Amino acid sequence: MKDYVVRMVDELNELQTKAEKLNIFIEQNDIYKSLPQEKQDLMRDQWHAMCLYIDILNKRIALEEE
Repeated sequence: MKDYVVRMVDELNELQTKAEKLNIFIEQNDIYKSLPQEKQDLMRDQWHAMCLYIDILNKRIALEEE
């Protein structure tokens, strides 16, 4: 595997871990529920952006593996 693809895979793995932790915080942590709505909305927006980035990285990696 080429070096830049390895870096993309590493980045993907790190991002997936962070997105999963953020999702758990949003879904299960009472602190999240106590935050002002604007902060909650921004965290949800961040999680959605992370998911979109994960999808993009997956597609780029798949293209390199063809």
